[in-house]
Amino acid sequence: MRIIANRKDTETNDRFGFHLKEACRGRHVDIAVAFFTDYETVKELIEKGSEINLIVRLNRGTKPYALRQILGKENVQIRYYTDTKFHPKLYIVRHSCAFVGSSNLTESAMYRNNEVNIVFDYEEDEGAYIELERIFDDYWKKAAVLDNNKLKQFEELEKSNPSQLDYYKDFEKTLGFVSFENTSTDKTENKKDSYINKFKREYQNY
Repeated sequence: MRIIANRKDTETNDRFGFHLKEACRGRHVDIAVAFFTDYETVKELIEKGSEINLIVRLNRGTKPYALRQILGKENVQIRYYTDTKFHPKLYIVRHSCAFVGSSNLTESAMYRNNEVNIVFDYEEDEGAYIELERIFDDYWKKAAVLDNNKLKQFEELEKSNPSQLDYYKDFEKTLGFVSFENTSTDKTENKKDSYINKFKREYQNY
């Protein structure tokens, strides 16, 4: 187990982004974050042979232009939640290591912010690694598939005047309410959205 904190005062480079990219080269990578803007890191990983499953939350902290840069690219699959309670920062490099901590997949979190992340080794920290892998798999099974239609709707919301936008109601009305089951809420996904999202997940898996 190691700690990465974006520190300047260490002999080795302690930036989370550098560690993540070095670990991910050519490997399958699972990522679950609340905020996403750093499409450059994803594109670099793809170019180096990685396959990526990415889960994001559609909200003001995730930028449509970043998703547009990678949606539909080979070796990338994207799913999403809309529930504000979805807030993990989890990166799993299959059969290598897992990163968990405070860093979202944003440029500032990768290199500039004060962040703290823990690295669990696939062999040395096997118990923790396996549990984190299971957590991601549970997230993935329940998340909705991001397609071009949903991204267009998200882009239109992003263009809205924030002062005229009821953040929670308008996002949920347009994009649907997609929540992970262990979060306490009185809301549930409606039957139509549930059926459509199930079909899209099965199609993406196929």
